[in-house]
Amino acid sequence: MSTTTTSILVVVLFVAGILLGYLLARGSGGNEKRIHELKSELTSVRKAHQESLEQVNAALDSVKNLAVNMAATYKSLEFTKASLEGRQAQAQDYLLQIKNGQLEQIAYQDHNEAQDSVAPEAEIVEATANQATDKAEK
Repeated sequence: MSTTTTSILVVVLFVAGILLGYLLARGSGGNEKRIHELKSELTSVRKAHQESLEQVNAALDSVKNLAVNMAATYKSLEFTKASLEGRQAQAQDYLLQIKNGQLEQIAYQDHNEAQDSVAPEAEIVEATANQATDKAEK
């Protein structure tokens, strides 16, 4: 090969290298844009995820408060019912749990069993209540 051919080949390879470097630099600039866009999108998604998590936690707190209020109302109604039936009620008779999505009593003294354990004063109150009901019906 002659020196002119070698010189031309070196110049062509040099120009090709410059073009290749330019194209690679241009491509990496596009990648930097894309990376910036992805980071921005990731930040937005994280923020939305955090807001959703806060909303779920707030909803859980509301449901817990509702469950506590419902349990207190239920317990109050059961005590009222027991009082109207003339039997004594104890707090442990109305312990509640949520099982399989249903509110269940952990322990409940059956009405028939409760009649066996009713104090004599309660029987008198029940008899008096029955007499009052009979008089009201007449």
